[in-house]
Amino acid sequence: MKKKYFKPTVNVQKVYLEAGIAAGSAVVRPENGDGWIQEEWTEDDDQIRDLDW
Repeated sequence: MKKKYFKPTVNVQKVYLEAGIAAGSAVVRPENGDGWIQEEWTEDDDQIRDLDW
């Protein structure tokens, strides 16, 4: 007894994005308004205090 042949199928689904995932959600500029680029982090003194929740 022969088995019935089922030909393979290929499904294609296109997804269109406006400009990419989260492409317009943030702007990052490494310089301030004067064109100065900060190369190091500034660290403040540690603050230890009690918080009421």
